[in-house]
Amino acid sequence: MALFLGISCLMVIYALSEDVLGGGSAWKQGDWLINSEGGRIRRSLSGDLILMLSDTTDLSALLVTACLQLLLVLGLYLVFFRLLLRVGEAHVALTLLLSPALFVSFWMGDTEGSLRKELIAFLALGLLVMSIPNRAKGLPVISSALIVFAFFAHEATTLFAPVFLFILHRADFRERPHLKQGMMIAVALGAAAALTYGVFLEPKNSSEVICASLTQRGLNAGLCGGAIRWLDYDLAFGVQSSLNTLKSTNALESLAIYIVSLLPFAYLAKQTDRPRYLASLIVLSGLPFLPLYVVAVDWGRWMSWHVLSVTYLFMTLMFTKEAKFLRAVRGPVLIGLGTIPLLVTPRHTSGAIEGGILNEVIGVITSIATSFLSV
Repeated sequence: MALFLGISCLMVIYALSEDVLGGGSAWKQGDWLINSEGGRIRRSLSGDLILMLSDTTDLSALLVTACLQLLLVLGLYLVFFRLLLRVGEAHVALTLLLSPALFVSFWMGDTEGSLRKELIAFLALGLLVMSIPNRAKGLPVISSALIVFAFFAHEATTLFAPVFLFILHRADFRERPHLKQGMMIAVALGAAAALTYGVFLEPKNSSEVICASLTQRGLNAGLCGGAIRWLDYDLAFGVQSSLNTLKSTNALESLAIYIVSLLPFAYLAKQTDRPRYLASLIVLSGLPFLPLYVVAVDWGRWMSWHVLSVTYLFMTLMFTKEAKFLRAVRGPVLIGLGTIPLLVTPRHTSGAIEGGILNEVIGVITSIATSFLSV
C-alpha cells in the first residue's frame, strides 16, 4: 500500500518538475495563475494569491505555483495514507485503493489530469474524514476553510459541497454543536456564492489581459494557451465539444472505464451489513458531477472526483461504524481488481489509456535512464 502510494506521489512530483523545467503547463499551472489584476474574472483567487506572494518574495510566480502544488500533493498523499491505515482491515483498505479512476492510479496513468485545482478540495475532504476517527476539533475548521477556498479557486469544485456536508454532519461536535452548524452554513453559503460568482456574474477581464500580467513578470506566454484561453469561450462552446465527443468511440470507452472504476465499491458494499445503503451512496454521490460532463470534456477528471467522493464516504461510514464488513475480500477478487489499473486507466479528457499505470511508469523510468546515460 505504502509502496503504491509512494510511486504514485513520485510520478506526480516528476511530472511537476518536468512542467517547471519546461516553463509551465498551460493547464496544470496556467489554471492556477488566472488572476483579477485586469478586472473581475472567475477562478482568480489562487492566481491573485500566487502573484501577491511572487511580488512580495521576488520569486517566480511559476515557482510559487509549483511549491504550492507540491505542498498540496504531499499533504494529500500523507492524509490518504493515514486514512487507509485507519481503516484497519488491510483487505478493505487495498480494495479502496484499486479503482482506476482514484487519483492514485488516475494521475499515474495520465499525469495531465493531475495538479489541478481540485487538489485543494481533495485535501480538504481528506482532512475532514481524518477528523472523525481522531476526533480532532481543529481539522473540520481547517478543512471547511480549505473547501471554501477551493470553491472560489474553481467554481466546479462547489459540486463537492453535498459530500462535504454529509461528512461534516458526522464529525463529533457534541461539546460545541453550534460550531458544526455554523460551519455547515458557512460551507453551503460559500458554495452558493462561489457558484454565483463563477457562473452568473459578467466577467470584466479577458485572457489577453491575464496573459499580459504573467508575461510582464517574465513567465512563458505558452502558459496562456490552455485554461486561461478557455475563459474566452462561452458555455455553448463547451457543450458542443461534449456533444462531439459523445458521438465518438471515446464516449463508449469512458462509460466502460467508469463502470469498471466503480466495481471495487460495488463489491465492498456487498460485503457489508448495509449493501443497499452503500450502493445508493455510490449512485447519489455521482449525481452532482453529472452537469460537468455536459459543459467540459475532462470526463476522466469528473470520474476521479466521483470515485474519491465514494472512497471518502465509505471511509466515513466505517469510522462512524454505520457500516460493518461481514465478509473478507477474497484473494482472487483483490488480484483481479488490482490488475485493472495496471492495464487501463481513464484518460483525463475522454476515453481510456491502454497500458494504464505500467505503460506510464515504464515510460518515466526509460526517460530518466536515457537522461542519465546521455550525460
